[in-house]
Amino acid sequence: MRQPLPPPISVFAFGLLLLLASPGAGKAQAEKAGQPPDYAAVMALKLAEKYAEAEKAAQALVAASTKSVGAEARETLRARILLAEIVRKQVREAEAEKQLQALLPVVTRVFGEEDRETLRCQSALIAAKGTLGGYMQAIEKLPALIALQSRVLGPEDVETVTSRRRLAAALLSQGKLADAEKEARQVLPVCERTLGAESRDMLETRLLLAEILIQQDRHAEAEPLLQELLPVLTRVVGAESGVTLRCESDIAKTLLSQEKYPEAEAKYRSLIALDARVLGPEAWQTLHDRSALGATLCREQRWDEAVALLQELLPVTTRVFGAEHPSTVFVQTTLAEAWVFNNKYEEAEKQLHIVIPLQARMFGPESEKTLWSRITLAGVLVAMEKHDEAEQEYLQVLALYEHAFGAEHVETLNTCYSLALCLMEQDKLAEALTYAKRAHAGYLKVLGEKHRSTRTSENLIKHLTALAAKV
Repeated sequence: MRQPLPPPISVFAFGLLLLLASPGAGKAQAEKAGQPPDYAAVMALKLAEKYAEAEKAAQALVAASTKSVGAEARETLRARILLAEIVRKQVREAEAEKQLQALLPVVTRVFGEEDRETLRCQSALIAAKGTLGGYMQAIEKLPALIALQSRVLGPEDVETVTSRRRLAAALLSQGKLADAEKEARQVLPVCERTLGAESRDMLETRLLLAEILIQQDRHAEAEPLLQELLPVLTRVVGAESGVTLRCESDIAKTLLSQEKYPEAEAKYRSLIALDARVLGPEAWQTLHDRSALGATLCREQRWDEAVALLQELLPVTTRVFGAEHPSTVFVQTTLAEAWVFNNKYEEAEKQLHIVIPLQARMFGPESEKTLWSRITLAGVLVAMEKHDEAEQEYLQVLALYEHAFGAEHVETLNTCYSLALCLMEQDKLAEALTYAKRAHAGYLKVLGEKHRSTRTSENLIKHLTALAAKV
């Protein structure tokens, strides 16, 4: 059974860009656009990641603008959108969503459906919903918004570029990796032309591309990108900036993928201490790296330590983010894995029955995250000798894999193989042989005759044939 890798941070909170991406050309651009100095000052605080100060300043700006020009004046509404974006930066997505949901009809009525601020508010609202788990909705709505922004504002406008980056992050979070990579690569040159090669948004887009490659297990491609990016981020935004710490965390994940477990563990532990000092012990980045450390301990087969860490972490992420936040769900999933490999099957089954419905709602019933957890549950049921339940789980997952990814997808074939083993345990040898042959034929075509899975499935066929001959 595969062990969990911590996802790129972007998967944790909607590819991170859904949380962090916002038009960020900075104070100079704000003043150039004719924005009030107070607005530019709040924007500067936001870009400096002084979010608590920025929020207070934005609240004061909203109050002052409401008093001087009215609640529905352009300046007031723009300040309220900025305030909601600052709230999102602090991982208070539900609060931000509520603010933006209330703002959108007012902005639309006052300025019109195709006004810049209306489009900006709409994009931010989609992103806030996505960060709360509405990835499918974001993927459905963002392309139409991007087309509208391209027509009204231009394809290289900062708002259009921001929405495209959010779409790439949404695709990553939904596991649509080829589409995510395509979008990220297409938006990179546009972002560079629009905002500059060393703008924060450009650097975050480069980081997003590296995270997409990591999720595809293309670590050899991702690592040099990250190593090249880290000194630039350190110089441009600072060694203790959130985006720099995010890059450091991704480098730790590449170490983990290369099975350099002691190095990965040391990296995560040093990052956790830095995160807690710079951002706070309950900051999103800090909690992410703690959960990634739990996954690392699982890889090192230090199950008791992993369980203790994750059990301590789960109520914190639940309180800070909510039960249906990607960060909380990842901790729950990793905890289930730790229970599995610690042979605590009853605990694992209970945990997976909590996780799977959450994943289905957040990512979709055919997402790889949901299906992988269901495969894990089926394996747990086999270990508990609940073969009838396991067989039904495997059959349902197989149908979903076939529908979502195709009959020859490797995970479809892996499910066939696992189902064959489950049927063999029940002495359903003819049915087991059917699925074993299907797995073998697929492996032979997709992976080749020398691949370990091909050889293993061939040995299973021989074993089942021998057993059937004795009956």
